Amino acid sequence: MKRNRLNIIIIVVFFTIVSIPAFTFNLSRNSTSELDNRTMAPNPVYAVKHGKQVGEATNSFINDRIGFRSSFIKLNSMIDYYVFHVSPTPKVILGKDGWLFYDADVAEGSPNIEQYLGTARYTEEQLKQIADNLLQTKSELEEKNCQFVLYIAPNKENVYEQYMPDLYQNARKSTTSSTEQLIAYLREHTDIQVVWPYDEMKKYMAEHTDTPLYYRTDTHWNQLGAYIGTSALLSALGIDTPEPSEANRTEIEPTWGDLYKLLALQGVLTMQDVECTQDGYPTAGTKSEGVEPADSEKYTNTGKDERHVMIARDSFGIAMSDYVGSYFAETYIFHRSNLTKSMIDDNHPDVFVYEMAERYTDNLLTFSIDEAK
Repeated sequence: MKRNRLNIIIIVVFFTIVSIPAFTFNLSRNSTSELDNRTMAPNPVYAVKHGKQVGEATNSFINDRIGFRSSFIKLNSMIDYYVFHVSPTPKVILGKDGWLFYDADVAEGSPNIEQYLGTARYTEEQLKQIADNLLQTKSELEEKNCQFVLYIAPNKENVYEQYMPDLYQNARKSTTSSTEQLIAYLREHTDIQVVWPYDEMKKYMAEHTDTPLYYRTDTHWNQLGAYIGTSALLSALGIDTPEPSEANRTEIEPTWGDLYKLLALQGVLTMQDVECTQDGYPTAGTKSEGVEPADSEKYTNTGKDERHVMIARDSFGIAMSDYVGSYFAETYIFHRSNLTKSMIDDNHPDVFVYEMAERYTDNLLTFSIDEAK
């Protein structure tokens, strides 16, 4: 009798424990997981309508919202990081001295590590295709009396290679990345104006070893890096900018980057980046306002360079906005995914800048201003 009672107690306790996650199922409408910085699986009904299988969609939805999910993920991340000294996610590379690097999936269209290792190369046909796409864009813009500039923001691991793990540094098959291969081809076979501030950033880094240009915990450059990157663009457009110095920077609150969040160790790993603002920007007299489409900005100045500049950007271009917007009569900056040909026709820019991070140069294989959405 006592044995039966004990068995019943054990069964009740067991089912109580395994049922807790179900009873604490997260029904929040929040579509983003703050712990691992990604979009959560949508409602299965919605997912099935968009082509996913019922079982796959339901399983993903439940896994993302099961009770104590965050606690289990954080525990697993702590074991990986502190016990085995490996990254809890394949998307983050643990570099030296607390530096983190992004390892994007090639399937996601951003093969940055393959670019770094020299294993990602363009064929002659691909180089010609990109050149033809850009020449067609340049030709159409010139018909509208508009100058075309291709701007490529360097990948973090190419600028700060010394903080990459030795395994990756030793595995480099070429000192020339696919980006350098592409830029060399464009400069030899076309008259496309390409701005790639790699040399400017390496030069500043060599002279200021204690002043980083990229966040240690993020994929992006910081405000200083963006300033140097913007100065290279402005120089290409015939505008000189003041040299950056400690005197014109103000330190603000520390920040945590997107790579830190991917580790899912918030509150456990005390890793921060010191952020600084470049004083004097936007410059006196510069007016800015949010405009359509979403996440777009328009800057206007009186008495500055009379050109109207349009910049189709990605996330690297956000930190450039105040700087470049301070030097022209009008600067219209928006995410390049929102680019339409009618936007160019309606705004009549004198200069059109197509800005992209180095890891996205493969998108140029299909880029066409005629087919912009």
